Amino acid sequence: MAARPGVAIDVKRAWPVMALILGALLVAALALWPRIIGTPGRPVVIGGTAVPPVPTLDADAVAQGQSLYAQHCAICHGAHLEGAPNWKEPLPDGAFPPPPTTAPAIPGITPMAC
Repeated sequence: MAARPGVAIDVKRAWPVMALILGALLVAALALWPRIIGTPGRPVVIGGTAVPPVPTLDADAVAQGQSLYAQHCAICHGAHLEGAPNWKEPLPDGAFPPPPTTAPAIPGITPMAC
């Protein structure tokens, strides 16, 4: 029954229809769940292309990355990824100082590779 302006809906009569609709949505969601979240052990395919699995963090690789950053990047970008002071303001020659290397610090820009 469609509601008309100024007319209240009789909840006692409408709840079976609402319950039926919600039940149908629940059944549809459960049936589509594997397609929505993927099936464990099967590759995710988008547009016919298999998406590579999420890489696992290797403690040794992380430590090596920290060491490389400290040796080659921290001198300009800061030991804590903070970038140079006033990094948004151009230098006299028009170049900009090194920015932070964290994505949230520069909206829309991915972390830099030093």
